[in-house]
Amino acid sequence: MQTRPHALSATLIACCLGLLVLSGCGGGAHKDDHEHDDHEHGHSHEPRHGGVAVVLGDEAYHVEFTHGDVPGTLRAYFFDGHMENYIRISAPSFAGTGTVAGETRPLTFSPVSDAATGETAGDTALFEARADWLSGAPAVELRVPRLDVRGTTFTDIAASLPARAHP
Repeated sequence: MQTRPHALSATLIACCLGLLVLSGCGGGAHKDDHEHDDHEHGHSHEPRHGGVAVVLGDEAYHVEFTHGDVPGTLRAYFFDGHMENYIRISAPSFAGTGTVAGETRPLTFSPVSDAATGETAGDTALFEARADWLSGAPAVELRVPRLDVRGTTFTDIAASLPARAHP
């Protein structure tokens, strides 16, 4: 069988282009593997509200604890595993403790409703605890013994929230 030089050149060019495309895809997959490896070995997500982000499980979710805008309040915001999207949870409330200057006191985080977003008690991403002893926005060691998020129970959650200076 005799092959025409023009047909052979076209076939060779097509094969080379195909290899370039495949090697480019392989390179992309390789890069994603490295990004995934970095993800699993200690990268962090920046808290959106200036608080302290706590990983729940194997980065299944995150909760960010922060001082609230109103004196004497703490807030807890719930996020997905990458802290990109808020997630609503159905908890009616959750209990914890706060330690300030060596004294530990109970806290109850209650759901915050927001008519603008449609969030209601039992379907919200924001919870708030109120306590007069938090009015100066002191440094707080938080502990939450149990937290249920979308069917998964997380235990022994801890966060060190620094003091916040008021403007």
